[in-house]
Amino acid sequence: MSDYDSIENDLDDDFDFEFIDKKTGEKIKCDLKLNGWKIYNITSKNETLENKYGKFEIIKKDLSSDKSKPVLVAMAGFSTKSFCGSATRIIENLDKIEEKFSAIYILKYDDTKFGSLQKDACGKRDTLKEHFSKDHIFSDEEIEEIYQPETDLNNELGTIVDKILRAIGLTKVHLLGKCAGGGVAIHTFTKSEIYDALYLGVPASPTDVKHLLDKNISDKIFIFGWDSRDAYPFNWGKKSNQEIERYRETMKQLESNNKVILEEFETGDENESKYHEIPSGLFDLIIEYN
Repeated sequence: MSDYDSIENDLDDDFDFEFIDKKTGEKIKCDLKLNGWKIYNITSKNETLENKYGKFEIIKKDLSSDKSKPVLVAMAGFSTKSFCGSATRIIENLDKIEEKFSAIYILKYDDTKFGSLQKDACGKRDTLKEHFSKDHIFSDEEIEEIYQPETDLNNELGTIVDKILRAIGLTKVHLLGKCAGGGVAIHTFTKSEIYDALYLGVPASPTDVKHLLDKNISDKIFIFGWDSRDAYPFNWGKKSNQEIERYRETMKQLESNNKVILEEFETGDENESKYHEIPSGLFDLIIEYN
């Protein structure tokens, strides 16, 4: 028996994921159209894994019997709300996805356990940040030092995700990451040879993106697509749409690989949270680029 054996169940349109809105305390149902999808509880037979990471689930939909096609594995942020947002956007674009992929997998984390791990890492980050004055302008080196606890966490989770995906027999894997899931996807991408492409739907931390500079991805596809109205607040006092030059610099250093693309889908200064999501335009690029 593998450490990552799973329990499989069928889903239908009546199945609901729920999360608590942190601002209102209201319980919100995530109304996904899941008829024909399956859900796998990955940690159910691994007590050690479940004690540390909680319930680790994957929802899956087969799209084609053509096994020569790659599979797409998507990772949202660590909350059920983030999962619901990404799953909704993916389902909206399923007709595009099935042109290229034989199956789609979406990872679902345990809010409580993953939230606790993230909170611990962020606490270490904030302790490091307290050594600087409020108006301090951070250098690249200082930002990397401050975000090292989160980078370490994403690397740890990337190792676990890679083991799970290999244990369930996936090959020709394309990874799609959003927010914190983008950081995990970056570190997963560098763990083994089963990964052929990496797509980032909204900015992961610039420090995670820079991790790719130390890796040989010359034969891989890397597409970084985002809505430039996305104003996710980073801890060092800037929002993600104010950090585009950091991302551009990293992408420039990676540009010797002609399969590296940075795409900005919109312009503007709106700060609405709806822009912190996988852009629909990214799916067009994913389908177009081989």
